[in-house]
Amino acid sequence: MSAEQTAPTRMNLLARRAQIRLASDGIVLLKGKREALLKELLARARKLRGLRNELHRRGRAAVASLAIARAAAGTRAAARKRAPVAAAPTPHGVTRSPRAHPACRRRPPPRHL
Repeated sequence: MSAEQTAPTRMNLLARRAQIRLASDGIVLLKGKREALLKELLARARKLRGLRNELHRRGRAAVASLAIARAAAGTRAAARKRAPVAAAPTPHGVTRSPRAHPACRRRPPPRHL
């Protein structure tokens, strides 16, 4: 309401009552709108929670499937890696494993005096 003084007449009283009634109706409408928006928000939150749970479930299933696929692929790859290494010919005609070559052997650490 305004801070200015109004004359205490019947017309002003009726005008103020009309303003109060309009404000009260506005409050009721705004409360109803707030309730409707809250209901819609909660419905969307429930839907989002369900979608998020579904996404997590599918993600866990995908990780498990990927682990199984990697394990299956890894066993085949490991079997291929275990194949015998071809022997490398030497200048003297003797074949040696590439790891047996003197340059490939691991040297002991130097001893300090």
